[in-house]
Amino acid sequence: MFPYSDPNTTLDLHRQKVDELIRVAADHERARTAQANRPRRFGRWRRKEQRGRGGHVTATV
Repeated sequence: MFPYSDPNTTLDLHRQKVDELIRVAADHERARTAQANRPRRFGRWRRKEQRGRGGHVTATV
């Protein structure tokens, strides 16, 4: 409603909001990995069994 004139109050409120967002994100991640029954894989590389023989491309001349 009124702007906070004290910078320490604004900083404390920001830190509280960040802590709350981190907790919510961690809870969401924990619930999602529990549903999937496996950890989340990040990155663009396919698993070894999906990418075929060795996963390397050989150039022929």
